[in-house]
Amino acid sequence: MKVTYMGVMHARGNGKKGPYDFCQLKVCVPMRNVSNENRQVVAYGGEEQSIDLDPHVIHQFKDFAMGDQVDVEIGPNPANFQRNICTGLVK
Repeated sequence: MKVTYMGVMHARGNGKKGPYDFCQLKVCVPMRNVSNENRQVVAYGGEEQSIDLDPHVIHQFKDFAMGDQVDVEIGPNPANFQRNICTGLVK
């Protein structure tokens, strides 16, 4: 899947509710206009979307710059099959 790269991050620590550890790929997706009886949104440009990232592959993204087109592999997250995870770059 080709995406517009914004960045990657791996965060871990101790929060108020206990320890946390997550890794994410940040990509830019087109903003969406919404028009229905309850809400109207006019939008232009892009916005950030987060995709879970396998922490073992974060180093694969170190040489990319924001805005680069990157081809990534996406699959089911073994920790939560209702979510997807980026498992690295397409080879």
